[in-house]
Amino acid sequence: MNKQKIKEQKKKKLFFDNFYKHLECAKNAIRTVSDQGMQRAKVMIKGPSLKRDATLRAIRRSGILLNFIRVVTPMPHNGCRSPKKRRV
Repeated sequence: MNKQKIKEQKKKKLFFDNFYKHLECAKNAIRTVSDQGMQRAKVMIKGPSLKRDATLRAIRRSGILLNFIRVVTPMPHNGCRSPKKRRV
């Protein structure tokens, strides 16, 4: 195998490992709160990714009713200050 294929496989493996970690984390949190008697929840989601959507699906499948879902991903207003113009 060449180096490029090995890098791609490692990258793919890391993606799915993190994906699995997100789901397991969500399941553990759901199990904990459902044992304490929680039936409804408000969800605030941050960041764009497929992992976020999968986590939300896991919460829905668990049987906990969602009151509302809010996306709190930070959006830049005007970006960083641009560098000064060069004087010649």
